Amino acid sequence: MDGGEAAAASSVDGGTESIRAAMFDVKGNMLGQFAAPYETRHPHPGWAEQDPDEWWQSMGKAALCVDTTCCTVVALDDHKKPLRPALLWMDCRAAEQASEILSRCKDYEKENGITKSLIAVNCDGNGPISAEWMLPKALWIKAKEPEVWKKSSTICEYQDFINLKLTGTLCVSSCNAAARWHWNGREAVEKADGTGGRPLELLRAIDLEDLQEKWPTRCLAMGQVIGKITKAAADHLQLAEHVDIVQGGPDAFVGMVGLGCVAPGLLGLITGSSHLHVAVTSEARTAKNMWGAYVGAPLPGLCFVEGGQSSTGSVMRWSKSLISGKDEEGMEYKDYDLMAANVSVGCDGLVALETFQGSRTPTTDPTARGALVGLTLSHRKQHVWRAFLESVCYGTRACIDGLSSAGVEFREIKMAGGVTRSQLWLQMHADVTGLPVVSPLLLLPFKRA
Repeated sequence: MDGGEAAAASSVDGGTESIRAAMFDVKGNMLGQFAAPYETRHPHPGWAEQDPDEWWQSMGKAALCVDTTCCTVVALDDHKKPLRPALLWMDCRAAEQASEILSRCKDYEKENGITKSLIAVNCDGNGPISAEWMLPKALWIKAKEPEVWKKSSTICEYQDFINLKLTGTLCVSSCNAAARWHWNGREAVEKADGTGGRPLELLRAIDLEDLQEKWPTRCLAMGQVIGKITKAAADHLQLAEHVDIVQGGPDAFVGMVGLGCVAPGLLGLITGSSHLHVAVTSEARTAKNMWGAYVGAPLPGLCFVEGGQSSTGSVMRWSKSLISGKDEEGMEYKDYDLMAANVSVGCDGLVALETFQGSRTPTTDPTARGALVGLTLSHRKQHVWRAFLESVCYGTRACIDGLSSAGVEFREIKMAGGVTRSQLWLQMHADVTGLPVVSPLLLLPFKRA
């Protein structure tokens, strides 16, 4: 930056619940951090929305490479102003559109009479397609809100919106595009004319060709410089105007790189509002029970596959708000863990499902919902708390088994995120999966008890 070694670097993480900023010195030591929350609205079951302008205002409270949630879809007008609330990554209203895309493209008959799938990922193109992804959400906006679609000049993501506010430049991250837009991330970076790696035939097959015109033309890999910060952004964030803005990517996949999971044989588990189980593969492998492989992600020379749970930390936050009494307003998550630690495994017959926002893998079902089964008058709030902790762990076990059945090999779990703050939950993950759990914050790994 400016030709010399930076004295410090700032990073921003736009998450589901808040936007966080941290400053690091050249040795990687954290110098300071700050977080500013914003609101998620659920106007209907399965829906989830946020106001893009709130992201920017919250970022001004904190303050530069940015990672964000993925795939949180934003529609902008000609003046680059949001036309509607953003469709949050966990929003699964586009289930019908996901099914439509799969039915049109799975057995697509080309002009020469050859039948093939136009979908490059997920079981050799046989699906599933997630309602969380870019194409179903774009198709939903076009079908259900045609006036918004007509007025939109740009369809992009949270990541792109923030970088636009920072630099005045629209630019998609190749990692986002490879993992959620059906792009070939490697080809998209190699061809700078705005045509490389785009799924043009797929767009034609689902009558969504006009989306290509609304997507950002420029595509950069994580770590590439987008440009200098604008004066308006520098004033908003109280930064110097010479700061370089560097391309980031999806929060979980940036975390994957941070954990060092950039070679085959390593499994990263990124935890927060959701769980993502990610592993680099030596080739673009597709199979049942997992998502991927994504070519050119998280970095252009790599491919990776994933398992996932849509609602994990968000379920615990919901559970805390449900069971907290007036005398417990100051209680923290660790206090509920202490109560739950005294409950026996299995919660005296109480079983929970964590699929509040649908299921990702090994079964992809956006209509799946959560549950508490086996409630009796003897159960207390600590039983409910532990039941949801256990349900997330068993969901993780199912995702990992799905990856294993597809031939993805690993010997331990490298974990980052909110779960690492809970010794009880870390031990549960190790017990249920049967694998050692290691984290940069742990001196010793958690092993199966």
